[in-house]
Amino acid sequence: MERAGELLKQLGITKDMTETSAVIDFAVNWDAAPYQFSLAALKGQVEVNLSNGRILSIEPGFGRVLGMLALAQWIKRAQLDFSDVYKEGLTFNSIKGHFDLLNGIASTMI
Repeated sequence: MERAGELLKQLGITKDMTETSAVIDFAVNWDAAPYQFSLAALKGQVEVNLSNGRILSIEPGFGRVLGMLALAQWIKRAQLDFSDVYKEGLTFNSIKGHFDLLNGIASTMI
């Protein structure tokens, strides 16, 4: 999914993700006919992999300083790309998550 942030915004989930790509794998079911879909009865698992985006609601502060020093960012610095320093929000390379769904409630284990 090329513009995952736009999808999340249009679904009313969050307006905080921008310039984000995503891969979402899920296996879900509910105990009813296909036309009787209900979020409250949803069961299953969801794997989420977000990449190369920004979270607008987080003010990175010291995180920007660490980002300037990160080895993974040196290629960007050599190309004179400092967009993660001056753009709004916290820039990230990757966010991954696994969620278990039971009766419409998503939970995750650390």
